[in-house]
Amino acid sequence: MDKDITLNYIDKLHNSLLESGKAVNRNLIVSIIASLVLFGLSKGIVTVEDKISILGANLKIQSWIITLIITWLIAIVFIRILGMARHESRIMDTIIRLYEEISFSDESMKDEEANPLEYPSILTTLTSSKNLKLGKAWLLVSIVAAFMIMLLPFLAVGYAHFILFSLHGPKWWLIASVIAVAGLMIIYTVSFVRSLDL
Repeated sequence: MDKDITLNYIDKLHNSLLESGKAVNRNLIVSIIASLVLFGLSKGIVTVEDKISILGANLKIQSWIITLIITWLIAIVFIRILGMARHESRIMDTIIRLYEEISFSDESMKDEEANPLEYPSILTTLTSSKNLKLGKAWLLVSIVAAFMIMLLPFLAVGYAHFILFSLHGPKWWLIASVIAVAGLMIIYTVSFVRSLDL
């Protein structure tokens, strides 16, 4: 009976792990698209209308407000990605521990690159050492792509703040945004890296 309860719980954890993996991938895609849009806004490639109509009321929104909203959206999504990735890791550790408690162990469950329990991650797929079979050049391209996916939000947020500084000068709201966004992104990244079993 105890084994059945454990297996039932493992099944629930596994479903949660798969949903979390899907959410990480969706958020990575949102982060990439929002970062590219933010670069476009900052460079003037993408423009937005200053007027928004809500229930017949015409509102005028400055482009710098839209830029700051997207900047904060990117920071929130980035922090969410790190939090979900940490959550995935904890669930995976729990599943492996529970399987070992009922005397089941398989090396494939500890495979960081192709774990049969996990939903395939964009980053894991890009950085897999199995890409070595495709050649060292492909592996290098994959690692650079994965690095850029994680670095892109920092670059987009930093560049947008730089452009806003050059247009508006050191306004209090801009300084507060830089400190808050950069601080949160850096703190969560450092915390995430420290939580990894390296």
